[in-house]
Amino acid sequence: MENITLTAIEDINLTFQTDLYKYNEILNAGFILHGHICPAMPLGLRAALEALSRLGIPRARNKELHLIVENGPAHAALCFAEGVQLGTSATFGKDMVTRTNEGKSAFTLIDKKTGRSIRVSMNYDFFDNTMKSEFVNKRREGLEPHEIDQRLPKQMIQNMLDTPIDNLLKFDEIKILDFPKINYTFNYYQCTSCQEPVYEPGIRVLDGEYVCINCSK
Repeated sequence: MENITLTAIEDINLTFQTDLYKYNEILNAGFILHGHICPAMPLGLRAALEALSRLGIPRARNKELHLIVENGPAHAALCFAEGVQLGTSATFGKDMVTRTNEGKSAFTLIDKKTGRSIRVSMNYDFFDNTMKSEFVNKRREGLEPHEIDQRLPKQMIQNMLDTPIDNLLKFDEIKILDFPKINYTFNYYQCTSCQEPVYEPGIRVLDGEYVCINCSK
């Protein structure tokens, strides 16, 4: 990865380019978040940046985007969704992700302001070749990613960065989706049972007392 040059993360908000060679800082931030080096997280990152580019929008600063990710449950490339969150800045922490557990490394990115959306999925041939790689075979043997010779995932990542995006991923036509408006609250209560703070949507009334969901059971 030595030929990836440094660019400030903030610059991604100012450009629709998707060349990950320019984004060393955000790529490394992804590895720090993810905990190990593997090909799926950077692929999700590249997919996310390309989806933003095709929609003509920047990464989310607030809650203006939403992701529907089809990853899970319990498949080998859940890491893909982490890269998608990193690239779009539409994250679980900002309540901008719905996971449907359909067993696919695919996602739909929605611009909530306009309703414009695009679905991104993997090309089968690329996916099939990846699943037959030495790195994945080592994972099948039970080795964790950090226990595998790091040259294997790094070479896979380099190859992925060098491959034309349409050989890796499929981008469906842009559609208009009606995304419901969510009103977020700052209102909270103290659970009278466990004494913990609870935001209003998590409050239940039990015998006239405000309690959290767990204490209401």
